[in-house]
Amino acid sequence: MSESSIAVDGTDVVAASMDGVGIVSGTEFAVVNDHLAGVHGYDSTQDLVGRSWETLYSPEHGEGTAEELLAQVREEGHWRGRAFGLKSNGDRVPVELSMRTTDDDGVVCVVREVAERNERERELRAARRFNEELVENAPFCMVRIDDEFQITYVNPRTEEVTGLPADMDSQALGVDIRELPSVAATGEAHRFTPLQDGETIEFEFPFESLYGKEVYFTGRGVPLLSDGEFDGAVLMSVDISERRQHEKDLERQRDELDTLNRINELLLAVARDLFESPMHEDIEETVCTRLANSDLYQCAWIGTPEVGGTRLVPDVYAGIDNDSVGSMTITTGEDADERGPGSRAFRTGTVQVSQAVDSDPLFEPWREATLEPQVRSVAAVPLTFDGSTYGLLAVYASRPFAFSQREQRGFEILGEAIGYAINANRTRQRLFAERVVELEVRLADSSEFFVGTATRLGCQLSLESYVSTSTGSWLLYFSTNDSAVDRLVDAAQTESAVDAVRTIDYGDELVLAITAEWGLLDTIAALGGTVSAGSIADGRGDFVVQVPQSSDVREFVDELQSTYSETEILAKRDNERPVDPSDRVPGDGLVDLTDRQRQALEAAYRSGYFEWPRENAADDVAELLEISRPTFQAHLRKAENELLSAFFTGMDDG
Repeated sequence: MSESSIAVDGTDVVAASMDGVGIVSGTEFAVVNDHLAGVHGYDSTQDLVGRSWETLYSPEHGEGTAEELLAQVREEGHWRGRAFGLKSNGDRVPVELSMRTTDDDGVVCVVREVAERNERERELRAARRFNEELVENAPFCMVRIDDEFQITYVNPRTEEVTGLPADMDSQALGVDIRELPSVAATGEAHRFTPLQDGETIEFEFPFESLYGKEVYFTGRGVPLLSDGEFDGAVLMSVDISERRQHEKDLERQRDELDTLNRINELLLAVARDLFESPMHEDIEETVCTRLANSDLYQCAWIGTPEVGGTRLVPDVYAGIDNDSVGSMTITTGEDADERGPGSRAFRTGTVQVSQAVDSDPLFEPWREATLEPQVRSVAAVPLTFDGSTYGLLAVYASRPFAFSQREQRGFEILGEAIGYAINANRTRQRLFAERVVELEVRLADSSEFFVGTATRLGCQLSLESYVSTSTGSWLLYFSTNDSAVDRLVDAAQTESAVDAVRTIDYGDELVLAITAEWGLLDTIAALGGTVSAGSIADGRGDFVVQVPQSSDVREFVDELQSTYSETEILAKRDNERPVDPSDRVPGDGLVDLTDRQRQALEAAYRSGYFEWPRENAADDVAELLEISRPTFQAHLRKAENELLSAFFTGMDDG
């Protein structure tokens, strides 16, 4: 042996081994380590030294004897296989033997308990099963792709979220994830490329079309390496569809709120302009221009009923050309085929909308002829006041579903404001006109309640005065002969158009106060006229109607005759406007009464409320005006205060 050789004691090697090791001399153990003693259940190695190897082991499956096995080792020089070892308590334990001969005809026997290895294998299998169950039952989505980015596995959560069909293999497995339609459509498929360079990625993608369900994922991809080479990746993601939908809802609500605020500001500006416009035409021009110039709406127009016809005629428009306006045909009658929003709005007095005109079947008759290509929604707004509809405002928007419920309510208020402004303009013209055209009108229409009833009862009615009520009806004061009063009251109480009826005894005169709907007064008032006198008898009604000279009298007459075909104009004359005593008090100071205050004051006066004793109490007058008693008394008190203030101020000035 050279000087550099190192002598190693075999006993030391046996003792240091992690496996059970023994040296067999002849047929007996000469050297045994602690681990081998433990395999056989002995506390000390000395319990095995000197024991016959053949008594401790038997071949697996009964193949030969231990003696034959030991002889085979010495003959062949080595052997490896499984056997059974005998424990100190008599139990048998499966072991693996690795045996090799030595130069001195000894045998080194390495023993490893199979149960220990099986336990490790069971642990490994359990770990694999745990990992598999973790992936299968994970609350997040997991996708495995190979080194060519093709999908090789999706876990059940992915199937559940994306709604994979039964033939998933043909739909998803084997597909390059970068070529999925929903990924490719985003233009962000290149985000997966860094995986092949060993980089972890983060992604956020919508998956919409492949599985017929819209889903939104966010997650990360982790590359898998084999011997330092890219071997695919695992993509883990969570479904954030609900969160994204919630974010979209919040964003839409913010947009709607912003739009609604802008609409409200616009409508307030329009309403403010209304009361600064002195003329009817200025009102319409202001409204249409304001709406069309905003970035919320495409165009707008206002139409009024055609004189003597059943169509709405656009008078003023903005943001739309004359040809488009001229091609519109919107009727105001009860034509069953006329189902568009304009006709419905005018007939019902409520806002009507078409939220998607390109697909709304009710809008089809007007789609091609009247719309710009970018128009998507239309709102038709009736211009109403006190039950009268003066015309129609049409508003067009370039966005579908542009008119929410709150927006429609805003336009409803705007329509009422425009109607009020038009009415106020006509009233101002009527009140302050220095000259009026006075028409003597004869109505011979027995279908009218008052004309028909007076004729049937053989009595005469004289219209003394009238005021409008809060509900759009009229409070009418008729004088008549005593003998007909009871029959008139009975007839009025059975008429559906009559809401209330009372008698007022002025001593030498009996007056009938009737709250009722009356189409004749509706028409005259809507056209800007007033009735200064009237009598009904012998199947006809004769009325004196005053119209401001600035009005189109021909249009007034045509409209009246188109509504009541049996109407005759008996006379027409131009007069200086008479001074209405109710407009002034001593001192020539104008009394600033609202319409409701004037109505309450006149109704109280004409109903005998100020007589002693009273002909009608506050409840009775309030019923005639179709308002509550507190409301009536509030209007009356304010009117009395205005009158007294004007009276005493006039006395002081005098």
